[in-house]
This record gives sequence, structure tokens and C-alpha cells, in this order.
Amino acid sequence: MFSTFRPPGSGNRASRWRPVVDGALRLEAESALRRIAESISGPLTAWAPAGTPEQARAAADIALGSGAAGFAVLQAYLAVAFPAGDHAERSAAYLEAATDAVSLLPLDASLFSGFTGVAWAVEHLADDACGPATQDRLEAIDDALLAHVGDGDGPPHFDLVSGLVGIGVYAAERLPRPGAVDLLRLVVERLWERGERFPEGIAWRTPDDVLASSPWPLGPFDLGLAHGIPCAIALLAISCAHGVEPEKARALLEGAVAWLRHRSLRSEDGSAFPRSTGPGSESSPSRLAWCYGDAGIASALFLAGRGAGVESWVEDGLGLARRAAARAPATSGVRDAPLCHGAAGVAHIFNRFHQATGEQTFADAARVWIRRTLDYLESGRGIGGFRAWLPDAAISGAWADDPGLLSGSAGVGLALLAAVTPVEPEWDRVLLLSARPPTE
Repeated sequence: MFSTFRPPGSGNRASRWRPVVDGALRLEAESALRRIAESISGPLTAWAPAGTPEQARAAADIALGSGAAGFAVLQAYLAVAFPAGDHAERSAAYLEAATDAVSLLPLDASLFSGFTGVAWAVEHLADDACGPATQDRLEAIDDALLAHVGDGDGPPHFDLVSGLVGIGVYAAERLPRPGAVDLLRLVVERLWERGERFPEGIAWRTPDDVLASSPWPLGPFDLGLAHGIPCAIALLAISCAHGVEPEKARALLEGAVAWLRHRSLRSEDGSAFPRSTGPGSESSPSRLAWCYGDAGIASALFLAGRGAGVESWVEDGLGLARRAAARAPATSGVRDAPLCHGAAGVAHIFNRFHQATGEQTFADAARVWIRRTLDYLESGRGIGGFRAWLPDAAISGAWADDPGLLSGSAGVGLALLAAVTPVEPEWDRVLLLSARPPTE
């Protein structure tokens, strides 16, 4: 058991986070949050699976993006906001179950579906991951990832969800430990080797097999925060801010931002950036979401400007975010609530911008999107009343009951919690929407 479990935000550092909603909207959001918390609080059955092999695999989901590690994060933040409940104990139980199962399941090194994400949750939530090196239960994970990234070119994709950048996010969470510094340095080195140089800057190519499996017409250069060049930009900014491989990180960052600026559609309507560029892509405005579109790109540019001390990048991010805030919801392509591609993710990004700048525009936009998130609640259906739209299911799409952090109800709960309480959502570092200051 994680007997020294530490809920995030429970230290001495004062948070400047403030609820962005009040009145009737806040009451409605709190009610929805209670529904989600009650739905993601049942007994753990993953560790003695029964029934068909398919049922066993479903029961054994421990991933950060879709399973127990993500549930631990939600329950931990609920514990900070509502300490009278049993959320801390539930979080510790989910986390322990996830870590116990890591050695029993065939997991890859991806952040949201593999063992790296489970380790990120341990680091983020548990004090006993922060002890002396001889007691650091994640040292073995560091060593495994150092070997993985150091083996040839490391993971085939560079992205946040499944590749190099995701491993870098785990390393950043563990800074300034020597193993984490070494791992982040190696990730930057791999990005340096893989970056393609063009007259207008630097970019990273999506692997051919990923393009072949996509239901959408994607070009070789992805512009989404989940899978594309913006996630590399955000991670490189974190590396610069912490002084890890600063010369290469800065050169890559400057090249990538310059390249990205040249991808703007420069249109008046819709988004400023497409989903992807290059042969096979459609140079049309993207949807509005965390995973793709202007909101996620704006966050990456803002983080880059803050991390590297470049005011023009900060202004680029803010300008793009203001444009996204003004976009009519009817043109957004949003069909459901989750963080990844839904209304809660959009709401949370605007909430982040409001907390960082104090701008009323972003507060208003956050409230609009919280309202839309709550509009997707269907009593008696889904997980806590929320269902997830799967746009890639046979291309035409399908609805599913998804409890997960990334594409399901746990993530909706985290966004609602950030909107109605003064608990700073430090969990969103895993989405590259914020970064831990180097002084911590």
C-alpha cells in the first residue's frame, strides 16, 4: 500500500488557481462531478480476471489514459478538494493495483497506454517515489526507458501519446533526479537526430504505419498536440527551462516554431492551422480540441514562449487562443465531452489561459465550454452520465462508455474539478498544458 500517499497540491506552496464558474453553472458542474466520482469508485476486479479472455483483458486495464492509473489521478485530486471522503484511499488502491500489475501484463513504453504512464502517476502522486535514490521505486523504470530510448532510434513514433515525447514528459516529472536528466537529455538527442531540416525550420515525420492506419487523410507532418510537432515544441521548452541539453533543445525549439508558423492557413474563418501538412493531407481548417486544432497549438506556443523566454511566442500563443475562443461552437467539430477531443478539453485549455493571464475572454470561453460539456450529460447512461464518441470506429463513428482519463469520464471529472475548485490541476502536465517550474 502507498502508505505515504501524497495528494497533489497538499504541500505548502500557495495556489493562485481560482474557480472559473459560479452560481447555477457551478452547482450543475458539481453535481456532474459527483456522478462521475461515484461511477469511478467501484471495487477493483482487474487483478483476478474471470470470464472470457476479452473480459479479462478489459478488466486488466491499468493504463494512465484509460484505466486504473488514470482513476488514481482523478481520485487524488478529489481527495484534495473533498478531504472528508475516502478518495485518498481509493486513489492509493488504484495506484497500487496498477503498479502490482505492471509486471504481469504485456505493456509497451507509451505514456497513455503503457508502463511509462503508470510510472508517471506514481511519481505525480506518491511521496515514496521521491525518497533517496536507494528507495526510489522508479529507478528500474528509468533504467528500462534509458535502454529503450538508447536502443537504436528508440520508439518508432516521436509523439506524446505513444512515443519519444511521452517518455520525455515522464522524465520531466521526475526532474532533477540524475536518471531523469539523463533520460530527458537522451530524448532531446533522439529528437535532434530525427528532426528534418527545411529552409523554414525543423519538423518530425509521422511513421508510415501510423498514417496507413488513420481513418483520416493525414499528411506526414502532424500538427496536433497529441501526435504532432506542437508536442515536441512543448517538451523542448520544458527542457530549455530546466537546463537539460539546452543548446540542442533551443535550436530545435526555434526551428520547430519557425516551421510551424509557416503552416498557418492564414484564413479568416475556422482554425488557423490544418490537422496535418504534406502529401496526403487536406489543407483545410482543423476541428477545435486538445488533440488537434488551434487550442492545443496555442497552448504549446504559449508554453514554449514562457519556457524559453521568447515574448513573441507567448503573444503568438495568446493570439491563437483568442481566435479559438471566438470560434463558433457549431463549427468546432465537438460531439462529446472528454478531454482529448471533446468539450471538457477545450474548456480546460481556456481555463488554463484565464488563470495564466486573467483575461476575461478566456474565462467566458471556459464557461461556454463547461456549459457544453454539461449538455452532453445523459442521466442513467454512460459513465457518470457521459459517453464518448469514437470517430474512427468504422470511420462513421460510434458511441462508447469510456471511464478513462484521456477519452472518457475521468478526464471530464478532472476538468470539472478544475473549473469549480481552487485546486490547481497539476495533472495537466501530462497533456503538456502546463509545466513544473524548475525551482520546485
